[in-house]
Amino acid sequence: MAIKTNIRESEAEGRVLTIGVVGRFDLTSYGEFSAAYKDQLQAVSKVVLDMSELEYLDSSALGMLLMLRERAGGAASKIEITSCTPAVAKILSTVKFDKIFSLRA
Repeated sequence: MAIKTNIRESEAEGRVLTIGVVGRFDLTSYGEFSAAYKDQLQAVSKVVLDMSELEYLDSSALGMLLMLRERAGGAASKIEITSCTPAVAKILSTVKFDKIFSLRA
């Protein structure tokens, strides 16, 4: 797995951290994924997870998404998951992540 990060300024949204998840998102991704946001959360108003290049995710990836949400401020956090494949979108909605994250096609 590879992680791509980008921070952009937006008049409407402020500083936005985009994290692109590429390939497999599983337990082996923990260190790289957490490092992508660890020192950034205090300085951004929103986090976007770009899943357009994601091929696979497992239950540990779901746990990492929950950990990100908690570290970003819990229910008050602004986290958007974008560009999911239909299979990934189905997994996320099956586990009700569409209720705690903003999901966009």
